[in-house]
Amino acid sequence: MKATYANEDQAFAAATALYASGNREDRQKANQIAKQYGHGNFPEMRSDYRALGGSSQGIVVGPAPTGPTGPTGPSGPSGPTGPTAPTNDNYQPVVLDAEGYLTALLKQTLGVDNLGGWAAGLYNRGASITEILQAIRYGMDKTPEGQAAHQAYLAAFPGMDKFLADGTFAGESPELQYIEYRNSVRESAARYGIDSSLVTNQKIVDYLTNKVSAAEIAQRMGTAANAVATTPPETVALLKDYYGLSTGDLITFFLDPDETEAMLQTRYTAARIGTEGARQQFGINVQEAEALAKQGVGIDQAAEGFRTAAARTAFMGGPGETASREDILKGTFGDQRSEEKIFRIAASRTGRFQEGGRFVEGQGGGGAFGGAATR
Repeated sequence: MKATYANEDQAFAAATALYASGNREDRQKANQIAKQYGHGNFPEMRSDYRALGGSSQGIVVGPAPTGPTGPTGPSGPSGPTGPTAPTNDNYQPVVLDAEGYLTALLKQTLGVDNLGGWAAGLYNRGASITEILQAIRYGMDKTPEGQAAHQAYLAAFPGMDKFLADGTFAGESPELQYIEYRNSVRESAARYGIDSSLVTNQKIVDYLTNKVSAAEIAQRMGTAANAVATTPPETVALLKDYYGLSTGDLITFFLDPDETEAMLQTRYTAARIGTEGARQQFGINVQEAEALAKQGVGIDQAAEGFRTAAARTAFMGGPGETASREDILKGTFGDQRSEEKIFRIAASRTGRFQEGGRFVEGQGGGGAFGGAATR
């Protein structure tokens, strides 16, 4: 079924949009429209329009030819006279608004407005729609108007020149990929109640520059939202102490585009481990906390381990061999040499052993030997 258009101008605009898509089926439809209006194919239709007086303000279709005079009816008294063809005196050429069409096309495909005049100028000098898109993406038109168009494009897609160069976005529709990424990040922010200040255009550029996928950002937002609801105040204080989190804003912490998700999780876990140490009056510094986090010590394990470590602080003084704070920390969380030293000190102070060599709490102080990491 043939599509119906009010005039050939509308048909040409529709065919242009179809042909510009690059899709094979759409181009076939564009060619069919062209044939419907007497052209061999769409490129021929476009060439005919240009030949008829294209300008940046419009493409003139016309002038219309004068119609032939109708034939005289047959002779005889009853023979009617043939109709007279209309004259061309009041003809006004139909103008296709190429500037308006290209303005709409660029706004729809690229999200960039008010560039129809520049684009129509290129179009009427022989540039294809694809070539116009390339010119605006890569700044290939070195005229002042062309460079202004490129800057307008970069304002709509900040950082796109870099993302096209490094392959972040590729293929026929990099703008669509950019828009989908930006929309996905902002939809995730809305879902988790993340403030819009954390998903500004500049933040989007930062995430893209650091190769943080939209899926990872969504995961970080979920983690951050959960952390806000469950993180103890002591942990927030340690995040400030360890990493300079001046505002206590966990959302900002987890969305830091300069850090990997794994590193942020390690830091958060380190602060939680440090919290358990502080609760048992066995405070640890950031290096020690991160070492335990990387060792795989969990929050529950840390709580149990620091209870043991706190009890063992009695071995730091008293008669005979003593243990250092470092010995106690390492021995409690699995360092064999430090563990053996603590065992030896404990044995020397009690002289009593459980069957199998396990130390039983006695006069030397300290809890059952074998902290969290040895169970």
